[in-house]
Amino acid sequence: MTAAQWRNLPLKRVAEIMPSNVDKHSVEGEIPVRLCNYVDVYNNDRIDDSIDFMSATASEAQVARFTLKAQDVLVTKDSEEPSDIGIPAYVPQDMPGVVCGYHLAVLRPDLRRVHGGFLSWALQSAEVQAYYETAATGISRYALGISDLGMTPLHLPELREQTRIANFLDEKTARIDALIGEKQRLDALLGEYRSSLISSAVTGQVDVSAETMVPKTEKWDEPITDCQLKHLASMKSGESISSDEIIQDGPYPVRDGPQFLDTSLGDYLPLQ
Repeated sequence: MTAAQWRNLPLKRVAEIMPSNVDKHSVEGEIPVRLCNYVDVYNNDRIDDSIDFMSATASEAQVARFTLKAQDVLVTKDSEEPSDIGIPAYVPQDMPGVVCGYHLAVLRPDLRRVHGGFLSWALQSAEVQAYYETAATGISRYALGISDLGMTPLHLPELREQTRIANFLDEKTARIDALIGEKQRLDALLGEYRSSLISSAVTGQVDVSAETMVPKTEKWDEPITDCQLKHLASMKSGESISSDEIIQDGPYPVRDGPQFLDTSLGDYLPLQ
């Protein structure tokens, strides 16, 4: 089946949509549960036992309806920004005792028609996210109505192809995430090295005359004198210039605060 032959269906045709009403409170007489909250879904692509769920209670009816089952997809249904709504997380296995919390909806797929893993990936597509941003309503906080959620546009291949696509994305995105994590680790190490190098150089602990800078084993011949910066350089605050006073392409460059924080400019600000 080619992509042109995939079925175009709204979410409500292939999944039950259940907005949760389970809050964070513990009520005497209710059933103790572990509660899967908004942040658990927002911060994780998958919901599993590696997450430290909070303790709460729920009624018998809530436990029966909102206990997480294999191939469920949980989705955020409100946010401070319409562009940051409808964030999904996949439940790969049954999770007895774990209940979906408030501000979330459980999407329970018809497993004869849609694979939960594929559904979770589909909800992250640019098309679906653009739909959610348009459908969300609110002023200071935005929400997706259940009817709008039900009309989420989906393009569905046959079930075996859905499973293959879900497995493919699981593998490829895991590799990408690992590379991102390694890059962040290296960035942090380089940042630490940069700070250490500066501190070492300006305190005489690095021989800057050598072709390759190495830590000095002896102290500077000349004593290091402590003094205040004001005795070495004059200091002046920047001028307050309104945007109306700035001449585009004028002869004098203007540098503002954010440019001093932009590390992409290097250690120096260009004159032009």
